[in-house]
Amino acid sequence: KIVMAGDPTVEDCEDDGSHAVPAMVAALAARIDAERALLRDGEEEEAARVPIPSCPGSLDNLPAGEAVDVDSMRVWDGESSINALEACNGVTKCRGVLLRPKRRVRLHSFTFSLRLSRGKCVGFKPIVCEWLSDIEKATDILFTGEPQLIQAETFEEYTCTIPDDVTIEAGPDRPLVLGFWSEPCTEHRSASAELGQVPAYVLEETIAASLYLNGKMLSGTWRTYTTETLACRVNLTPL
Repeated sequence: KIVMAGDPTVEDCEDDGSHAVPAMVAALAARIDAERALLRDGEEEEAARVPIPSCPGSLDNLPAGEAVDVDSMRVWDGESSINALEACNGVTKCRGVLLRPKRRVRLHSFTFSLRLSRGKCVGFKPIVCEWLSDIEKATDILFTGEPQLIQAETFEEYTCTIPDDVTIEAGPDRPLVLGFWSEPCTEHRSASAELGQVPAYVLEETIAASLYLNGKMLSGTWRTYTTETLACRVNLTPL
């Protein structure tokens, strides 16, 4: 039971036949409901700004050798998005995030949420690349996954899983690009997809930025942005 200071209580009201009691009780109930709604809104707003257990703001205090999900999917509203990953003949041929944790980690998988926004299909391959911070460019491709197709007009999750016999590590001295790359999927053209996004502060300790490639891998231009980041789930093990 919630009673706020200054509110009349049922015990304070005597029914004199004027129906004052029902009216006052109704007013009290309305104020309580309004107060509860404000409390819920405040709690939800605060929760959106505080990293949740499976979405650690920092990996510093986690034990070595235990896998953890760095996960912003749980705070994504399911609709906020950024356009676009385009098919192979489009301009933006890769979208992803920059993994730069403050301690050494081993990467196991990463997941983004996408939906088709134009055309019939966008084909892509998941890739993991080394990132040269001084020139802001992806260099060696460390891993390329099997082709995947985006055909649904509603958001669906797409995952890149690193095989157990492939070891890929990231750290403050070795940032990695985790991306979806459409350039090699030449059988699908003239289409684009949207990716879910969240405020960047949610994962800023581990995901340093989001990025995209305009043009081809060898000759194109990489751009990074830090206002928002892609809604993602990255499974890794602190070392």
